[in-house]
Amino acid sequence: MSQGEQRLCASEMNNQKDSDPLSTSVIRIMPSSARYVEQMEALQHTAYGTTPGDDECLTADMFLEHIARFPEGQYIAVDSEDRVIGMTASMRMNFDPWHPALTDPWWVAVGYG
Repeated sequence: MSQGEQRLCASEMNNQKDSDPLSTSVIRIMPSSARYVEQMEALQHTAYGTTPGDDECLTADMFLEHIARFPEGQYIAVDSEDRVIGMTASMRMNFDPWHPALTDPWWVAVGYG
């Protein structure tokens, strides 16, 4: 590709950025914190089509517990308006390959949250 073609591609990309509102957004990935747990719960309901009080969703209090027990494993994605738009929820557990622990139902294995 010649330099002229590279400039044209860059120019096209700049034009696309101006017309696409998502391309001007800033997304930050950062550790979860207590400040965002209500938004994390709401995002989960949006993603899975559930409502508050459903037994199979993590609550804000459960997210607080995750952050307290294993802060290194909890991350969120926050947009330029400080809204949670993505998240992880990780857990650590002892694993014995000779006696797998995840034979119980999920909620039992995670201590109900």
